[in-house]
Amino acid sequence: MQHITPLALLLALSLAFPTLASDGTETEFRSLLMDHAASYDSFRIADENGASLDITGYLLTRYLVGRSSGFGEKDYITGFDQPRVRLGAKGKINDTFGFKVIVDYAGGGAALTDGYIAVKLDAGMTLYAGQYLLPYTREQDVSSSRQTAVERSVANSFFTGDRSQGVMLEVKRDDWRWRGSFSDGFKSTNNEYLATSDADYALTTRFEYLVDGSWGQFKDFEGWKGGEKGLMLGGALHYQSTTDSAAISGGTPTTTSLDDVFAFTLDASAEFSGASALAAFYYQDRETSSGDFTDMGFVLQGGVMVADQTEVFARWDSILSDSDRAANDDVNVITAGVNYFFVPESHALKFTLDVQHVLSDLNDGPVGTSSKRTIVASDDAQTALRAQFVLIF
Repeated sequence: MQHITPLALLLALSLAFPTLASDGTETEFRSLLMDHAASYDSFRIADENGASLDITGYLLTRYLVGRSSGFGEKDYITGFDQPRVRLGAKGKINDTFGFKVIVDYAGGGAALTDGYIAVKLDAGMTLYAGQYLLPYTREQDVSSSRQTAVERSVANSFFTGDRSQGVMLEVKRDDWRWRGSFSDGFKSTNNEYLATSDADYALTTRFEYLVDGSWGQFKDFEGWKGGEKGLMLGGALHYQSTTDSAAISGGTPTTTSLDDVFAFTLDASAEFSGASALAAFYYQDRETSSGDFTDMGFVLQGGVMVADQTEVFARWDSILSDSDRAANDDVNVITAGVNYFFVPESHALKFTLDVQHVLSDLNDGPVGTSSKRTIVASDDAQTALRAQFVLIF
């Protein structure tokens, strides 16, 4: 309960603020929200010396209906879920030093998501140190609060590097951006430095070229009606090595297992007036103590704004599994649905309804159970109906 109290207090204050800030009504705040909703994602405190503090966060609330043989005697499983409830702060100490700290309260506990220091250097360069999102897949680069479907693709969950601890340098120009990271490797969130799952070293680099449009529009995948045309091309490369390193497991000295990874991804994001498209390709070669496996995958996604505040979308993603795996069936997933944006051209308050259909037998494939991605181990196809509210504050 002590973890929920700060979040509840912040929400209560944010809801009370409109009345306190205006002359007895919420008219002023509601007008401000409507006028600036496209960039509305935090509450800011700032001073004249360049220091600032943004209180930011979001929550996802879902209702799910799943059908799969993996549920045993029950044909269907239903229920509510809050897979992400995030609260944090970001800001600047001055024009040179900044920070970001985000904590996820989903599941009733608290776990660090992001926690880093940012140092602005000359010539448009920024150095990051701490825990951050590795610069790898395009889908992961977009916040879970700004996704088109209820959840990112199953292919992305298999190939993404997610978060790690390390240092990263970013160079940003008007039409291109490069990020390079030296870290503990893929999916090493909140690990101690001697964790058995950490790589000896890991190098990740991502380059993006802005063919048309602006950087800000690619914080999501939406092509708003009347919005500017945009095209961004991206690619990333990752290598990590883990071989017989000292580690600690349960307080006992041990060694890590062989786990060398070479991976790359290519992607293209396009936005038009009333439409959007995403295409991504993944390649991963992973050498472990149980074998050397090469897997590939792709994602194809598109959306059309059928009204100013309503979007329909569809996605096909696939994992092409190495035939040397013990469970080597390919994984194919089709997702389709609709978004309604309560505030025009903004994810500040959004409702999503979609259907995800996994065509594959996951018992014989490389993907495990994931409640966030609404998949379970099963020996046949499975379907999930998913409804979700998103609130960003």
